[in-house]
Amino acid sequence: MRAGIGALLRELKSVSEVLEASDGRDAVAQCVSSRPGVALLEACLSGINGVDATTSIARQAPGTRVIVFTRQSGDELNLRAFEAGAAGVLLRDSTVADFHVAFSTVMNGGTHFGPSVSKLAIEKRNGKPHNGVTHPLTDRQREILQLVAEGMSSKEIGRLLRVSVKTVETHRAHIMDRLGIRDLAGLVRYAIRTGLIVA
Repeated sequence: MRAGIGALLRELKSVSEVLEASDGRDAVAQCVSSRPGVALLEACLSGINGVDATTSIARQAPGTRVIVFTRQSGDELNLRAFEAGAAGVLLRDSTVADFHVAFSTVMNGGTHFGPSVSKLAIEKRNGKPHNGVTHPLTDRQREILQLVAEGMSSKEIGRLLRVSVKTVETHRAHIMDRLGIRDLAGLVRYAIRTGLIVA
């Protein structure tokens, strides 16, 4: 799929070079080092998902505008991407024309979201809950939850994040306490259902 998207992007007149990343961390590193005008990030990247990677890119490479690429559609993902600093969302079943419109819009300083994102963003800024869902986890807890949902063990997560296994398991316990869920499968299902992580 990545090769196909790369070929499609190379056909766009506004695109001069296409770089590819193997996962979320690599995508952030490439954006920081190469400073592309636009980055297209798969929502369910491994390591760091596309929405969390967008947050890092917005902070470390503010000149790069991000489009989140996803098979999901809906207000929750649009809003999360918007809040993370993305300039747009593009669905996997988009046509070639959709790619042209999205890239042209974003490269010219515009945004490419679903029509309801502005309303949701305003409601959130005014303190109104969206669908009654709140996400009480820290950025680190969300990162660990993403890795747990990908099937990684505490040892693997610790090695990746350069922390001890005990630290990872402490975070997992805090996540379960905050969400009031005791089994791992239920925790992952809840997190995916509410949009807390992207799977």
